[in-house]
Amino acid sequence: MFRSPRIQVALTRRRVWPFLGIVDKDGRDGGWCGLTGPLRRQVDLDIYYELRRTFRIVGFSSHVTFPAVKDGLVKDYGRLCDGWCHCFRQPDDYISPTLPRALISESDFVDYQAVSPQTICGSSAPQKDFDFIYVCLPGRWAEITKNWALAKACLYRLCNDLGLKGLLLGRWQILDLPFRRNLTIVGDVPRRIALQYVGRSRMLFVPSLMDASPRLLAEALCMDVPILVNHKILGGWKYVTQSTGTFFDSDEDVAQAAAQCLSSSTDPRAWFHANYGPVRSSLRLSSFLHSLDGDFDPTASLRLAHEAVLPSGANPGFRLNPSGITQPVWLRPPPALGHFQGDE
Repeated sequence: MFRSPRIQVALTRRRVWPFLGIVDKDGRDGGWCGLTGPLRRQVDLDIYYELRRTFRIVGFSSHVTFPAVKDGLVKDYGRLCDGWCHCFRQPDDYISPTLPRALISESDFVDYQAVSPQTICGSSAPQKDFDFIYVCLPGRWAEITKNWALAKACLYRLCNDLGLKGLLLGRWQILDLPFRRNLTIVGDVPRRIALQYVGRSRMLFVPSLMDASPRLLAEALCMDVPILVNHKILGGWKYVTQSTGTFFDSDEDVAQAAAQCLSSSTDPRAWFHANYGPVRSSLRLSSFLHSLDGDFDPTASLRLAHEAVLPSGANPGFRLNPSGITQPVWLRPPPALGHFQGDE
């Protein structure tokens, strides 16, 4: 992988949305970083400018319809990045066709070795205590992204009409669910415990509309659990095949689709292993970056790191880390920022 000479400067490392590190297996950058959502605060914009002095930036459509959002300080997010990794069926609706783009999602990088029935549940064939699991945290934003309005109607169909034993994970206080038959409700739990619940379920139910990069879908496949997915979902639709599960359209057909999903012969983990995961996704991403920068070589060792590298001047409150950053590897000036919202 191409790496420019490194200089020693004061850096900070911490989880800082919406920036994403693109590093090799040893955590070293290769001159690229990611932008995964809108710049809502002035400090976000300052960090972007600082990163632009050092890195080229590729966008990821990991936040609803980003970059096609009216959110934050920038009006045209498309022009902030050299290229776009997207999740969309019709990318022209969200990203200008004049911009380089590739069908690559953050969730493609889920590690099937780290997430497996054996590593999470301690068994290659964990006991199935539930027919399906649905995950939705409390709060208005979670209810929108996880499509709680549709989920309530579908849960009734699945538990009452079809008689399935369901698990609703992530919330205790539910005032607008008029039934409890065949439905176990568990509050928010640590991520590993949540994955254990997935492994103990025969199917993952995903009624979401606005999920752009639903990591849980990929993790369920790694846990060898088939998926029942809203056909209108924004991202993650590419994970639904005859080998992994079934689509549904509404509460009118969800019971039939669920019965089909549970009775079909599927092999979700083997399918994900054959199509995604760290190695194959790294090759796709690095090939895309190579198309944008001929000096960047395709590699199987790229990783997406939420422990982002930031210039220390961007936020003095961050913990300093004496490390290095790559010098600029691009020869043209960065694309101009769009007008700030409200400026005409």
